[in-house]
Amino acid sequence: MNGPWHDEVRRVLRLDEEEIALWERIAEQVPTRALRQAIRMMIRREREEMETLRGLLRDPHHLPGSDMPGFDTGAGYDSGLSSDSTTYEEKK
Repeated sequence: MNGPWHDEVRRVLRLDEEEIALWERIAEQVPTRALRQAIRMMIRREREEMETLRGLLRDPHHLPGSDMPGFDTGAGYDSGLSSDSTTYEEKK
């Protein structure tokens, strides 16, 4: 099932691809190795985020990161996936 949000996520992915291409060009031009490494780290994180978004497109019920060791939705994290219709503001 595809909803309007799928199109928006795909749009974000396209923008992310453009952003990565731009950062790669910038990385080739910066004057120091340290800056290149920092930019490449940012690119890696962006790619990880993109993979999470692709995972949501494949299975919107899968909570990103839930397959990682030690994953816990506790500590105040609200995934928004519960059946409780009470809003965050109402719970305050």
